[in-house]
Formats: sequence, C-alpha cells, structure tokens
Amino acid sequence: MFDASDCFLSGRGWYIHESAQIRPSTILFPNVYIGPDVVIGEDCVIGPGVCIGQPGFGYERGLEGENLYREHKQGVIIGNRVHIGANACIDQGRHRPTRIGDGTMVDNLVHIAHNVEIGKDCQIIALSMIAGSAQIGDRCVVSPCAAIRDWVSVGDDAHVGLGAVVVKPIPEGETWAGVPARRFR
Repeated sequence: MFDASDCFLSGRGWYIHESAQIRPSTILFPNVYIGPDVVIGEDCVIGPGVCIGQPGFGYERGLEGENLYREHKQGVIIGNRVHIGANACIDQGRHRPTRIGDGTMVDNLVHIAHNVEIGKDCQIIALSMIAGSAQIGDRCVVSPCAAIRDWVSVGDDAHVGLGAVVVKPIPEGETWAGVPARRFR
C-alpha cells in the first residue's frame, strides 16, 4: 500500500510496513519505523528516530506470576498536519487504534501508549507520557515531563502543568499541576 512517490523521504534508514498508508506531502526523516496498519494523514512531519505502530506494552500476570503478552494489532491513525518530533514513540492499539487528531503537535521524546486518543490541535510537549487508553480532548496542552495515567480523560481546552502526574480526569478548560495533579486556581 505504501507509495514513496506520495511523500518526501529525507535521508535514509526507514522501515515502512507494507500495510501502512501515508498520505501525500508528508515528510519522513531518517530512521523512522512505521508499523502495520498505520495511517498517516497529509502534510505531516515525522521526525528522526520516530517509532509509530510498534506493539504496546501489554502484559498481564499468569497463574504462576509469569508475564503474559497481550497482542496489539489495531494500528495507529494520525490526522492531517500533525508534527511528531524526534524519537517519539506511538504504540499501536490493542482494542482500538491509537489516534492523534488533525493539527496536533507532538514534541521530541514523547511516549503515547496503546489505545490513546488525542484530539485536534493539541500540544504534547517533550518527555510527556500518556498511558494506555487515556483520552485527551481538543486543543489541550500537556506540558513537559507530564504523565497521564491509563484510562484517564483530559477535557477539551485543558492544560496539564509541567511535571504533573495526572491520576484523575481533568474537566474541560481547567489547568492541573503537581504530584498528584490538582486543579490550579
């Protein structure tokens, strides 16, 4: 499905799975990994060393305490005009695709886990971690070094402060900061 004539490949050293779909005018920098069932929209920038669509970290304990892996095969869907900075990692979904909405900017060294859904026009800034199945609304800002727990939601227009550890849902339009994160007044 991938057609290199549709996008600009800078340098060399990419891996693009045969089932991946990359729309026109997207730029891929060197050493990018694009896994199975990944869809990348138009006019995106995928920075050097980015991994999109690798299996998520999905282990559960077996009866004897051993780690059992749960397969992740739902892919990743990235909207149009998305920028993903160097060395970011975006895991494929387990029970739904991992999604990043149109116009969202993901900085360097960000981890977006399996099943995460991020809305439109967000800023996810350096060293942030969004755990599995979290949901981020539209126009949100996740500041550097913030961590958002699995299954937690962040409402539209919310702001997660520098180094915050989010363990509860954040309502629309609020700013939360601290460890654990609380509403900032």
